[in-house]
Amino acid sequence: MAESCGEQGKRIVVSLIPEVTLGSEDGRFILDLGAGGALFSRHRFGTQDYGGPIQFALTVGAGVPL
Repeated sequence: MAESCGEQGKRIVVSLIPEVTLGSEDGRFILDLGAGGALFSRHRFGTQDYGGPIQFALTVGAGVPL
């Protein structure tokens, strides 16, 4: 959750993005995939208009343990 203060008052963004993590059997490579949604208390931030209070999000990540 993120909170921002400014000239227009407080705004809150809440997101829920479940992820699936896949990895190699030896643990040397990891891939994360996720899809979910976000809810904005206000969808206009300054001159940026996000088009509505409900947004969809996709995430992808890869990792190699050191």
